[in-house]
Amino acid sequence: LQPSVVTYSGCLACWAKVKQPMAMQRAQALFDQLVQKQQQQQRSDGTVNLKPDVVAYTNLMHVYGRHGQAERVESILQDLLEKYNHSKDPSLQPNIHTFSVVVSAWSRR
Repeated sequence: LQPSVVTYSGCLACWAKVKQPMAMQRAQALFDQLVQKQQQQQRSDGTVNLKPDVVAYTNLMHVYGRHGQAERVESILQDLLEKYNHSKDPSLQPNIHTFSVVVSAWSRR
């Protein structure tokens, strides 16, 4: 079985609940793996079945926000917005939960 973006997003959501700082590194490595798999698919046959979506980005932001890393959350949001503005892919469109994670991250500082 191959993992899906839902699988990755679920794991990222779990890392957001871990209070140890290593959660940030583990979550980032997992997200980077998702991006790498997307790039491998694009190179091999041009189709992309596995790619980060707004839920994956938001869950990654949540991990950093829970550890007081508001600047990193903001950076991830900017990356998401750039990708969405470039592609207009509806799966990347930020939603109210995305922005509430940003506000929450800044309120923890």
